[in-house]
Amino acid sequence: ALPILILCLVNCIKKHLFLYCMKNQKIWILCWLGCLLLSSFSAKAAIELRSERLTTADGLANNSVRYIYQDSKGFIWMATLNGLNRYDGNSLITFRPQKSKKISLADHRVKVLEEDQNGFLWITTTADLISCYDLRHDCFVDFTGCGEYQDHYRGFFITEEAVWLWGASHGCRRVTYQDGRFTSTSFTVQNGSLKSNNVHFIRQHGDRVWIGTQQGVYYWKDNKLVAVDESHSYWRAMFYEDNLVFVTSEGDLFYFQTDGKLKSLGSLPRKTKKWAMTGLFRIGQKQYILTSEGTLCLDMKTFKVESAPAYYNIPEG
Repeated sequence: ALPILILCLVNCIKKHLFLYCMKNQKIWILCWLGCLLLSSFSAKAAIELRSERLTTADGLANNSVRYIYQDSKGFIWMATLNGLNRYDGNSLITFRPQKSKKISLADHRVKVLEEDQNGFLWITTTADLISCYDLRHDCFVDFTGCGEYQDHYRGFFITEEAVWLWGASHGCRRVTYQDGRFTSTSFTVQNGSLKSNNVHFIRQHGDRVWIGTQQGVYYWKDNKLVAVDESHSYWRAMFYEDNLVFVTSEGDLFYFQTDGKLKSLGSLPRKTKKWAMTGLFRIGQKQYILTSEGTLCLDMKTFKVESAPAYYNIPEG
């Protein structure tokens, strides 16, 4: 009843304002804009919200859903502990590993998924295996272009030019798609590209893609991999505007300078040997670092480190 009453009131106001405002063009323009706002309000007031619960009884692979993603076609994908679901608004389709097919979902314990600019859905699993689903042809594909799609990678990072895969045992891989086919380049200890196959992160800052490993940090630029340092274990990269700071597994901070070298900013404070970092989040120029001894705050402009305010402090990380 309320939306109908509002709509009637809006129409009445429009009618009387029209007769009066035709005498003055400026007033007419202002009132016309006002009516648009009122119409928008009345339309929103008439929206009906509905919800629907989906469970295994409706065809969901598992009631434990880890991740939900909508692709460019509008399909809803659900990552569960027992398979991957695709939902079209009416029914669910389940994808699981299939021995009868050469390439299928790599593992039934699905974690995260995201679509790239070429229409491929990238999927991570608990087994540290990556799957790639072709949304145009509705099939899983060999994303390496050379049959090495069973190499272990725990994460992916999508850029405009490529998709980067990384993990704890096979280094990282740069995957490109052009002229209807995949090509890829792997970076490992075995081929002399890295000092460690344990990659902790891949991030992009400006025109560089950064690779942090158990023994060194590198960047990719102009189709070339450059080693910046190979003496520390780099845990995470932190960005704010033009500033780039790395934190090592031991809590040491390094600032990347314009001359391409790293400058030490000291170490994060710790009280015990069991100290460890558990996560990061940033609010403006304040970078918060979660540790087993509470939350620290790094100012990304002054590089000053202090204890986080009480409302951001998470005891034991």
